[in-house]
Amino acid sequence: MDYDTKPSACLVFFGVRYLSAERADEETDPRAKAAEAHDLFVWSGKRYPPNDPAEPYFLLIGECINHVAFDGSCEDSAELGELPEVIRSTTAKLAQAGFTETPELWVQCKYD
Repeated sequence: MDYDTKPSACLVFFGVRYLSAERADEETDPRAKAAEAHDLFVWSGKRYPPNDPAEPYFLLIGECINHVAFDGSCEDSAELGELPEVIRSTTAKLAQAGFTETPELWVQCKYD
């Protein structure tokens, strides 16, 4: 498959993920605004490498635990002892912001 090489990374992320045919505008999307008002991480984009131009956009809301970029850093770790607090605090912030979906741990490849 042909695709342009772009700056990319994999996010290790705890929270909720939405799919859409169009990219969510992080400045105006009501979910993004509610998330940011509660100090939650927000990212909208597509997976990388793309398999199909019709693939959905992602809107991630929660906490970015870590990321590994293909354009430099190839590995990293997160402290296992910190994860229970990340899960607890992120779940609480999501509820305070009005999100009702059950948060999950995601590894998401992305590019900007």
